[in-house]
Amino acid sequence: VEQVEAEGAALLLNKNNALPLESGANVSCFSNSSVSLIYGRTGSGNVDISKSSTLKSALTDAGLNVNETLWNFYTEGEGSEYVRDPGQLFPHRNATAVDVPWEVYTDEVKDSVKQYGDAALVVFSRVGGEGSDLEFTEENYLELIPEERELLAGLTEMKAAGDIEKIIVLLNTSNALQVDFLKDSAYDIDACLWIGDVGQTGIDAVADILAGNVTPSGRLVDTYCYDNFSSPAMMN
Repeated sequence: VEQVEAEGAALLLNKNNALPLESGANVSCFSNSSVSLIYGRTGSGNVDISKSSTLKSALTDAGLNVNETLWNFYTEGEGSEYVRDPGQLFPHRNATAVDVPWEVYTDEVKDSVKQYGDAALVVFSRVGGEGSDLEFTEENYLELIPEERELLAGLTEMKAAGDIEKIIVLLNTSNALQVDFLKDSAYDIDACLWIGDVGQTGIDAVADILAGNVTPSGRLVDTYCYDNFSSPAMMN
């Protein structure tokens, strides 16, 4: 699984050689998805993650230093109230996205980023699998929700203030996320890596890619649209 991830991850954007990160870089992991990765998902795509690495432990093993204050904010602090529903093996409702509103981030959490500002690693996750359809009536499940856009805008402001050097986006999804945010001048994103669902051990390979121990050489097998509704089929 680790080898498949290492050879399959696709680098979609890399301005000014933002990746790989320097050895021993200090990084901050953003979004509630960073502490609640999609390893597999529903039905026969389900994965036993009892012995899997977290993003934090994988990054640490790869020689990077992770912002503990921010991580704890998501796992046990105010951010832990905005967790994605873990769902069931065969869910009976449509998938929905959730993330922490920017206003919930405390000054203590934001200040901690200044010491771990070599890179902000932002994880966007979407569920995929049998038994749960994707929502396109009340919201477009495959585009960023307002809270995720607020996060990117907030990080862009922090980067402009010199608190963050790089903004790196990880797309943790087997569905083709709408990537209009990559060309939106409102967000100063430096790099974007598609990692799919990482399986039991794939997140270790993702950390190695970020640290420069592995060169991502994968390619997408589907078109990632700036606007999913540009397809006439979406009207149905």
